[in-house]
Amino acid sequence: MSKPVLSGQIAKWSLLLSEFEIKFVPQKAIKGQALADFLAAHPTPDNMELPADFPDEEVFTIEALTWQLYFDGAARRNGAGAGLVFIMPSGGLIPYSFSLLALCSNNVAEYEALIIGLEIALEMHIDCLQAYGDSQLAVRQLNGQYAVRNATLVPYHERAKYLMSQFQDIHVSHIPRSENDKADALANLAASLTLPSERDIQVTVGERHLLSPAIERIEEVVDSNVITSSELDLL
Repeated sequence: MSKPVLSGQIAKWSLLLSEFEIKFVPQKAIKGQALADFLAAHPTPDNMELPADFPDEEVFTIEALTWQLYFDGAARRNGAGAGLVFIMPSGGLIPYSFSLLALCSNNVAEYEALIIGLEIALEMHIDCLQAYGDSQLAVRQLNGQYAVRNATLVPYHERAKYLMSQFQDIHVSHIPRSENDKADALANLAASLTLPSERDIQVTVGERHLLSPAIERIEEVVDSNVITSSELDLL
């Protein structure tokens, strides 16, 4: 456990044992005859089954918290954008919308969206991530099912694979566009907006109920019962 980098079960044990003050004391040398005498005095039956499981192993089990990332890219004639939606293990939602500062293809925008999402996830110290995208080409290239034949996509593919290697556990899966509507909306929003000189704007998204039909009916009745000044003269 004194290694600077720990992984797997050893890292979990180190994390759980860090709250205790444990000091290492080297074991004293045992002469061979003393060990032989001890084994002779405590024989092990031939039919005795030795336990293979670590005692109380479930105590050292830490459940990894997996985040979800929905990403999408959009490229238009006059701009490109990337949309991201993080879903926390508790169910909370964190949306991001980025305007890409250069015209590019839709496939490049998809890769850019994933790369931005991976960089943000690493900055938030997320270890386990499940990413979802509706670009079949990008997802299958990252999973090794498709080869990267377009030279333009090679640096994006290499960057994404490098970032993915920094996670303890990560999976990239393909989903239909209908299941990626939030990230798609954010990507199209960024692609269609003309950003000001400071290149950072705040978009407020709220909720509003539709006007009730009953209120509309009351307004019509009030308007029909209004008496004009000419009608008052006749009276």
